[in-house]
Amino acid sequence: MVARDLLQNYFDANRDQVEKIITKVDGSLARIEAPAPSDLWRLYYLGSEKGLDSVGQYGEGFKATAVSYLRFPGRMIYAVSGNSAIAIYPSDEPIPGTTKLFPLIYSFFEIEPVVGSVLIMEGCSQSLATTLGTALANFFYATNPCRGEKLWHSPKLDVYRTKGADGAIFYRSLKRGTLKGIGIVLVLKQPYQDVEKRIGSDRDRKEFSNVMRDYFLQLICNKFVTRNVRLQMIILNEFRAAWESGHGNALLEIMSRGCCWDMKHETAALISSSRFFASSTEPSGAEARLQHESVLKEWRKHKLIELPGYFAMFGVQTIATHLKSIEEKARDEALLHGHRNPSRIEFEAIKLLQKCLSKLAPEIAGVFSKSTTHYSIGKTDVLLGQLKSTRSYRSKEVYFSQEIFAMPFGRAVAVFLHEHAHIFGFDGNRGFSDSLTELLEQVIQHRELFDSLEQEWRELTLRVQVLRRSDGNEIAMASKKLKKLPTRAIEEWLLTLPVDVISNLPTDLFKNFQSCHE
Repeated sequence: MVARDLLQNYFDANRDQVEKIITKVDGSLARIEAPAPSDLWRLYYLGSEKGLDSVGQYGEGFKATAVSYLRFPGRMIYAVSGNSAIAIYPSDEPIPGTTKLFPLIYSFFEIEPVVGSVLIMEGCSQSLATTLGTALANFFYATNPCRGEKLWHSPKLDVYRTKGADGAIFYRSLKRGTLKGIGIVLVLKQPYQDVEKRIGSDRDRKEFSNVMRDYFLQLICNKFVTRNVRLQMIILNEFRAAWESGHGNALLEIMSRGCCWDMKHETAALISSSRFFASSTEPSGAEARLQHESVLKEWRKHKLIELPGYFAMFGVQTIATHLKSIEEKARDEALLHGHRNPSRIEFEAIKLLQKCLSKLAPEIAGVFSKSTTHYSIGKTDVLLGQLKSTRSYRSKEVYFSQEIFAMPFGRAVAVFLHEHAHIFGFDGNRGFSDSLTELLEQVIQHRELFDSLEQEWRELTLRVQVLRRSDGNEIAMASKKLKKLPTRAIEEWLLTLPVDVISNLPTDLFKNFQSCHE
């Protein structure tokens, strides 16, 4: 910090020729030379007249550094500009009446004119001499040793690739932080009120704390990165080597927090979802946990690269989103191929169950009677689960497995009542649970209803089973025979077939028959 504060005045005065500022060290003698002249009286007075674009703001840096440097015996500071020079050193005599208070003496004198300005320090330690040699790197300028290729430019923010492994934060031309392992240089050129409030008491302009560094990065992301697809892509591309090996960094993590939903297709296209996945916590439920472990094992087997969890905000798949996509795909297929409307006999069986519903739960039946209720038959229990998961609260869409028509009457009634009770909520919902409790009470009170309807249910389900067995061969054979029979024999032959077989015959087979009767 001593070396930086000694150089800041020379940096401010030589912005357009910083590379011409030269530091020389010979033993304990250090010398700083700069091409622009300086006003030596400014080294004496407190206060500052520098503009907002200057590094020095308070007019205290050099004075404080001089006091700190001259506390040790055998040290002196000389400043030279034009034909003026000043020597700064502690008095040999203490202030009268004290033994330990020594005033600083500023001795002004004239010399032979020199070009530019010079600062000479006697009694310089080896560590300070070494630091002086690299102190200019604390200021941002065209040939700063950490500045690499420019990646982004705007009036307020510049972004560069760093020449080393670590990046840097520059605020108002002064280095305020090192980005360990983040090979990028962020240069915020203008002051921001929120930043100034947070660092206003830091008159020494120390390196940002971790908290302040994260705040600064968040500011950069909020103001410039998250709403700019191009800059976001530039930064992600810059760290490709890191995330391709499964690693991230603080900048990417902070950037992910503000990633817009409409930008995720851009970032996901860059970070191929077929090669990567974002880590996620294991779910709590036993079934969900087993699914999670199974997918994780499979992905690791195929060597998918696991990224930090926040990469999910860039659109990278997680196990949860992967399982959800499978579920949605299965549901879409089920909606297209996995269900059908009830046959005529199945609908008769449903009407029988509706009688039970009206008697046992008139409130539920009343809700369904106010509008059209659509019944769908799922071909398998798996597809049925996918269909039911899409049903919204208070939906009038009721799904059954086709196996309901092979169930005993009591079991079929229970399933029928359960599905209709969902009008008051989903499984586990309080409204759903309360409605089921009321249904159980009604079942107990109306046991005689089951006795009168059970035989009718058996007959209907038997007809359903017969129809299912005959659906393939019998309908096909009947269709073929219908085409061959003469018109007079068709009506007699049809009387020998089950009604459900007749109802499933193609309608175009009856055209000639109907025209003859007309």
